[in-house]
Amino acid sequence: MTLHSYEVVLNTPLGKRKGTLELTIENGKIDGILVLFQNQEAVNGEIDENGHCTLRGRFCTLMNKFYYEAEGFIQENGLQLTLCGGKSIFQMEGHALSQRETEASR
Repeated sequence: MTLHSYEVVLNTPLGKRKGTLELTIENGKIDGILVLFQNQEAVNGEIDENGHCTLRGRFCTLMNKFYYEAEGFIQENGLQLTLCGGKSIFQMEGHALSQRETEASR
């Protein structure tokens, strides 16, 4: 089992939104928590040996709940994901947090 923490940026029509993504990866399965828009939501999915992954989850804004399926790459030093749901598509990028940064963000 490996633990990964990332600082993420979601590109939205209203600008960039910052958050964190903490993941546990074990035997090709991903479980984690996305903190975005001052909300904390569960994510889960699958990852292959090359880092290609699919994730499912949701994020909540003041006005909406957005359910998504994401596809992209997660690696030790960063991630790039495309989140799709309904008619909307968002890009998310992130970089790995150090152990000290991870503890400070909690």
